[in-house]
Amino acid sequence: MREVAASFQTTDPAALESDLMLHLLRLKRRPPRGVQNWEALLRTALHNKSAQWIRDHPNVDVESTSLDAPLPGSGIQDNEPATLLDRLRSVEPDLDFLIAVSALLEKM
Repeated sequence: MREVAASFQTTDPAALESDLMLHLLRLKRRPPRGVQNWEALLRTALHNKSAQWIRDHPNVDVESTSLDAPLPGSGIQDNEPATLLDRLRSVEPDLDFLIAVSALLEKM
């Protein structure tokens, strides 16, 4: 099973192997009639199932981006965040400001 899963390039070989095990279980529960060469049938069935799995689960190369990497076009305007980390920080509320406002509201 692992040899078949390893022969296909995928980002998740464990999921492919799991699906192949389920396919093997289904074949053993309800074997096709008139099978003379089980080894050839299993090899072909598992290969075809792997090819279908690869087709249905394409490899998606997810590029990792550093949070400290400069953003394209940054530096054009001074108030624009220069990195992804700066952009993420700008979305967060300013806690010191919120504490000061709540203290002011309590005094009123």
